[in-house]
Amino acid sequence: MIELTKLIQAQFDRMCATGKLFRSSLTGQQVWDLYINGFMPKHNSIFRDPNSSIHNCNLCKNFLRRYGNIVSVDENYNIVTIFDIDAPEEFKAVVTSLSHCIKDVMILSEVFFETFTELHSLPYESCNKNNAKFKLGIDKNVKRYSKEEAEKFGVVTPGEIRSFTHLHLYIPKQFVDMSGKSIVAIMAEYRDAKNVFQRAMQEIPLDTLNLVKDLINQGSLLDGQTHLYKIEQFIPFKRKYDEMEASKRDNWCWVNSYKLPIAKFKNELIGVLCTELAEGKELNDACQAWNKRVDPANYMKATAPITSKQIEEARKFVEENGYTESFDRRFANIDDIKASEIKHINVGDGKLKAVSIFDNVKSTSTRHKRSEFDGVDEVPIEKFMQDILPACTSVEAFLSNKFDGNMVSLTTANNKESKPIFKWNNNYSWTFNGNLAGKSMIKENVKNAGGKIEGILRCSLQWNDGDTEGIVDFDLHCNEKQGEEIYYAHKQSYRTGGWLDVDMIRPAKIGIENITWQKKLRDMEYLFFVRNFDGGRNTGFKAEI
Repeated sequence: MIELTKLIQAQFDRMCATGKLFRSSLTGQQVWDLYINGFMPKHNSIFRDPNSSIHNCNLCKNFLRRYGNIVSVDENYNIVTIFDIDAPEEFKAVVTSLSHCIKDVMILSEVFFETFTELHSLPYESCNKNNAKFKLGIDKNVKRYSKEEAEKFGVVTPGEIRSFTHLHLYIPKQFVDMSGKSIVAIMAEYRDAKNVFQRAMQEIPLDTLNLVKDLINQGSLLDGQTHLYKIEQFIPFKRKYDEMEASKRDNWCWVNSYKLPIAKFKNELIGVLCTELAEGKELNDACQAWNKRVDPANYMKATAPITSKQIEEARKFVEENGYTESFDRRFANIDDIKASEIKHINVGDGKLKAVSIFDNVKSTSTRHKRSEFDGVDEVPIEKFMQDILPACTSVEAFLSNKFDGNMVSLTTANNKESKPIFKWNNNYSWTFNGNLAGKSMIKENVKNAGGKIEGILRCSLQWNDGDTEGIVDFDLHCNEKQGEEIYYAHKQSYRTGGWLDVDMIRPAKIGIENITWQKKLRDMEYLFFVRNFDGGRNTGFKAEI
C-alpha cells in the first residue's frame, strides 16, 4: 500500500501541474466498487471474518469515494487519472481496470476543488491557511484489539496492536478555496461558465463573429471599439473548437472555459448581438437594436452596416449604371448653391458691410440670453418652412452649445454634371462632424467627473446640461432589496460593493452622480430612484442604467 500511494502521489503531482483538475462522470461509489471487486482472490484474502478482506477498509473506501474520480486533461484533451501508473503486482489488475473505466467514460462532470472550511472539519490532519499543501485522507491508524474482538475474529490476540496504512494524497494550496464559499457554489460557477461557453461555440458561427468584427471596425456599432477585444479573443477559440474532433469538444470546453474572463461571452451585450445575427435577425435591425441599447440619444449617428457581399453588389451596380463619378465627393461651398435652391434671403441693400475688429465684441446684455425666448411658441420645421419663412423679412439663428454634436458638414459631387445619387433633386449630402459616431453624453460626463464607467452595473444621473438648468441638488439612490441603501450618507454597500463614486451638491454647471458595481452582482432586486433634496425647485434630470 505504501508503494502504491507513492506512485499515485507522483502521478497526482503531474496532474496538478496542469493547473486544472476535474471530476470524471464516473461516481466515487463506482470507483470504489471497481477497486474492491477488481482484486484477484490471492491478493485480497479474508481478514478477521468471511465478510471482510484485507483491502476492504472504510478509510480507503472513503478516500476513493471522495477522490478516486479526480482527473486532469492532457494537451490532446485526453483524460488522465491518478491510476495511470505502473502499479505493484498486487494492485496491477485493479489499477488498470480503474484507469480504463474512467477514460472510457470520457465525460467530465465538474471541476475539482476542496475548501479550507471542509478540510478543517475533516479528521485528516490539523491544517491552517498558510499550508503549502493539504492532506486528503488518512495515511495510517493503529488499533488495539479487545478480548471480545480476539474471540470473534480468531486471527488476533487480546491486547494485540496492529498498524494499518491507507490511500491518501497531498494537494497543492491552489486547489483549496479559502473564500468561505461552499463547494457547491464554486462548482456551479465553473459549470455555468463552461455551459455558456459551449453554447456560444455551438450556436455562433465563425462567419458571424467576423461579421460583427467588421461592423465594429467600420463604425456601425456605437461604442463597438470597447467590445472589440472580446470578439478578437473569442475568434481563435471558435476556430480551434471547429477543428476539434467531436468526441473531445466537451473536454476542450471544460479546459478552455476554466477561469476564462470571456467564458460567458454569449451572455454579454456583444454576445447577444452575435446570437441574434446567428439566429437570422436582419442585419440592420440587429445593429439598430444594439445602438439603441448602447446609446438611445445618438443611435442614429452610427454608420450603416455593410457586408462584403453588399460591397461587391454595390460596386457592380455603381459601375454598370454610371454612378462612379457621383461618389467623387468634396465639401460644398457657397458657389455650389443654385438660386432656385435658396428658400429665403434677408431683406437689405446688398452692400457689403465694412469689417472691423470690434464687430464681434458685444456689450453686456442686461437680460439672460435664454430669457429672450421666454413665451415664444415652438413650431415644427414643416410649419416654419411653409407658413412662417415665406413672410419673414429676416431670419437669425441662435445655436446653444448643446447642439454642438448635431452640426454637420455639407458635401457635393466633384463633377457637377455627374449622375444624381440621392432621392432628393440635388447632389448635396451631409456627415456628422469628423464622421464620429455618437457617444453617450452622460457616460462621457461621468468619466470626466472621475466616475467608473465600466463594471457589472452602472446607474448615472445628470442635470444642468442645457435642457434642465438651475442650481438644484439631486441625489441618486439605490435600494438593494436584500442589502443596503446606497446614497450620499452611505456611499458603499458592504454586502455587494456597490459604490456612489461621484456625488455633487448644487453644482453650478453640469451635475453628475454615479453608482457602480465592479464585482459580480448578488441575485436580488435593485431599486434606483432620484430624490430632489431641495424640494420644490425641480428642473428635471436625465439618467441611464
